[in-house]
Amino acid sequence: MTRACCTLSLLAALALVTSAAEAQKPRAERPTYSLGDKWIRSDGVYDLIRIEKDLYVFAADGGREVHLTKELAVARTLRGGQVETEFSPPPRLTWPLEVGKWGVSTGVSRNVFLRTIYGSDPKSGFQATFTWKVETYEDVNVAAGTLKAFRISFSIDARLRSNLPPLELQMWYAPEARQFVKAEGQSAGLMAFQVVAIDRPATAPLQVALNDPKDQAQVTTDAIIVAGKVTSGSGVSRVTITLNGKEVSRQEERTPKKEVATKTNDVESNSR
Repeated sequence: MTRACCTLSLLAALALVTSAAEAQKPRAERPTYSLGDKWIRSDGVYDLIRIEKDLYVFAADGGREVHLTKELAVARTLRGGQVETEFSPPPRLTWPLEVGKWGVSTGVSRNVFLRTIYGSDPKSGFQATFTWKVETYEDVNVAAGTLKAFRISFSIDARLRSNLPPLELQMWYAPEARQFVKAEGQSAGLMAFQVVAIDRPATAPLQVALNDPKDQAQVTTDAIIVAGKVTSGSGVSRVTITLNGKEVSRQEERTPKKEVATKTNDVESNSR
């Protein structure tokens, strides 16, 4: 009996250790950007000039542009107003980022460097396999300082047309900076950079506005409707409503939003 109890205690302790390790596992939620956000890189200052349906468009002097999907995968780059790199469809990163996550897809790669390497210039581009993997969470040194970042490897394999090895790209995403802070790789073009500064606009404080019930309102019914709005410059991911210390409603956002409207019906008013 004593041995069984010891075994159960050991298993319980191991379960607690495993749960603690899982809770501390580094992860990064997908960021969202607003017009005017800046990406201050070694090759220039890129401003977010346009948000299309599925793309963030960052632009710098000299007709340079970087188009990122909402998942932050590179969709295309332009130099002098001309397409330098394009992936159709682009790879799709899966958030939140965690070490070991990966994905693979197929599509068309249009790349001036690939055209040079493979010795032809088809307007339709090259059929390719895109593979990405979150390799590790590590310190990365850039001109802006030393940051904790997820290192993600990207592979563009067009060997259906050639026996040459795939093109490789490494990118580092720093949760603190909410952006990729470094990229390097073979024939990377505009995809090779490091950040030299991090734009940190002033963040609006958390604010809660209650629309219903109104302040000082007298309630005579057994249940009431609670409605309001929560705003925060750093984003709102969860809203909970409590009554006399008891949680009566919880609202989760998969992606933090700067403004979240909330409404809860039939909250007991305890008016009797």
